[in-house]
Amino acid sequence: MTRLASLCVLFPLVAPGVALADDDSFAECIDDDPDEVEECACEVVTDDDDCLLVDTEIENFDRRSCTLLGVVFPGSLENSHVYATRLPVGDEAFLANGVHYGLVDTAGIQFCDGTIPHRFDVWVQDDAFPDAEPEVIFSSIEFPEVVDGAPNTFRRVELIPPILVEEGQSLYVGIEMMRDNATPAFTCVNTCFTGDFTPTRDVSFWSNSATTPYAWSDMLDFGITQPPIVWADGQVVLPEDDDSSSEDDDSSSEDDSSSEDDDSSSDD
Repeated sequence: MTRLASLCVLFPLVAPGVALADDDSFAECIDDDPDEVEECACEVVTDDDDCLLVDTEIENFDRRSCTLLGVVFPGSLENSHVYATRLPVGDEAFLANGVHYGLVDTAGIQFCDGTIPHRFDVWVQDDAFPDAEPEVIFSSIEFPEVVDGAPNTFRRVELIPPILVEEGQSLYVGIEMMRDNATPAFTCVNTCFTGDFTPTRDVSFWSNSATTPYAWSDMLDFGITQPPIVWADGQVVLPEDDDSSSEDDDSSSEDDSSSEDDDSSSDD
C-alpha cells in the first residue's frame, strides 16, 4: 500500500446495488413486507411501528476537517485485497440508506484508474475490529464512471434495502482493491492526508488476503495514519417520546411564555 496526496474536487455519482439475505429480525420483517422499511426499523428498535426518523449521517472521522486528500492503493502482490473502514453509530440505532466513498483517477495520480470494476461489501458488527469471515449483508460489483478531467470522484452506493445498525454496533464498508500489474493500473481510494483529526486504531483495516478468512491488520500497523473518506446517509431511529424531543417541546413552551411576557410589557 502506498499513500500520496492529491487535491480535493468532489463530483457525486450514484450507483445501485443488491442486498444479500440476512437472518435478523429487521431483515425478516422487510422480507415479509418490503414496502414497510421504516415501520420495520421502528418495530425492531422501539417495539412500536411508529417512531421518529431523523435524517443524519455517520462517518469514520470528521471529513469536513480534511484540508488535503491522499490516496491508498494496493501493492504489486495485493490484487483483490480489501480495504475496510468502520462507521460507529453510537447510542442510537441508524437506518443506513447509502454509502459514499471516493476514487482517484489518472487526472489525480498516474496509474490510478477510477473505472476499474470492484466489489463493494457492507456488513454490521458489534466489535471494533472486523471479523475474519464477515457476514456480508450487502454486496455489489461497482462499475464506476469518472467525470472527465476529475482527479477525484466521490460516489454514492444505494443500499437496497436499507441496513439497520443498532445501538453500539458499527457499519463496516469493504472496498476490493484491484491491480493490473501489466498495464499498470489500480484502484485508488481517497483518504484524508491532512486535517483536524487524531490518528486512532479501529478505524481502517487491510485484509492481507483476496479471500476469506481475512487476516486483517489495522492500517496504523503499516504506518498509514490517514483515514479513508467514507460516510453513510440515513436516519437515526428514535422512540416518539424521546427525551430530546420533549426537551425541545419544553424549550418551545418557555419561548412562548417569554413572548407573552414581551407582549404584556409592550401593552404597558
